[in-house]
Amino acid sequence: MHEEHAVMVGRRVPWGVFVALDDKTEVFVDAAKVGHLDPRSGDRCVVVILDDERSPARGSLLDVDREVARRHRTGEQPLR
Repeated sequence: MHEEHAVMVGRRVPWGVFVALDDKTEVFVDAAKVGHLDPRSGDRCVVVILDDERSPARGSLLDVDREVARRHRTGEQPLR
């Protein structure tokens, strides 16, 4: 959890997008975690894994979630 991965956008659904890690693992990104981006099938982007216990795993494309994940991994103080 909290890892960042370069991914390829797969299919879009009204409630979010599915992306694939390089090993073909599918990750779902809810529309609320897509932000202002408008990813299209075939686009490359960076996803942070929020919940790897679910199937498919849940991720985020938001910069703030990437920053929180980096702080979590490095032990820095959380954002306020």
